[in-house]
Amino acid sequence: MRPIEVIHLNRQDSVDVIRELIYSATPGAQLWLAVPWRAKVLRDLVSLKRIKRTAEMAGIELCLASAHFQTRILAREAGIPAYF
Repeated sequence: MRPIEVIHLNRQDSVDVIRELIYSATPGAQLWLAVPWRAKVLRDLVSLKRIKRTAEMAGIELCLASAHFQTRILAREAGIPAYF
């Protein structure tokens, strides 16, 4: 059974910080990013694709949890499963 890890992001986190957090996760784990309501960094398709690519390179299954509808839509468009 693969480990499950959760990272609670801050509104001030940048793409580079999120990428470092992904690299620090256990390889092969399922990683959930819990996105706060006003986090604008993940409302950009290019940023989400960079984060997805980072997770793939690190061998991590990435999922996203957000209450913001547009963030979930963009995440799914980038290939990241996103949930409420």
